[in-house]
Amino acid sequence: MVKNNFVNGTFTVIVGDWFSNGVQHSMPWLIAMTLVVVVDLLTGLRKCWMLGIDIRWSKGYRATLSKLVCYWAFACCAVMVQEACNNAYNIAMWACLSVIAIEGISIVGNILKPHGYSINLQALAKSIGKRYGVDTDGVIKKTKKK
Repeated sequence: MVKNNFVNGTFTVIVGDWFSNGVQHSMPWLIAMTLVVVVDLLTGLRKCWMLGIDIRWSKGYRATLSKLVCYWAFACCAVMVQEACNNAYNIAMWACLSVIAIEGISIVGNILKPHGYSINLQALAKSIGKRYGVDTDGVIKKTKKK
């Protein structure tokens, strides 16, 4: 029993140190990712205000905090994989940048929506695929409602 506790305790200390080093190296990206999520909240509130939609603060904060928890968990997993690779690849940076890109699309949509514009991601993906010679037929299908 004493040996098992020693192994568990040692493992916890090593992994904790390993993880904290990875988070320290990735902190600027984690901060940038968090700020982009906050900007998405603010542009969403602005969109609702401009469109005259009833703003429910609790719903907005709940959705934002839910996104932050998921994004931080994703980034922390990327940090652990990056540390396992001895920082050979910038996996955590790319994970944070992918989240920033996703939120950036949401921010642009929130800015454009009150002015009558919307972003059609399916059409965008199809046009990018055609530009680079990717066969997009059958990749994006429209389903019929019953």
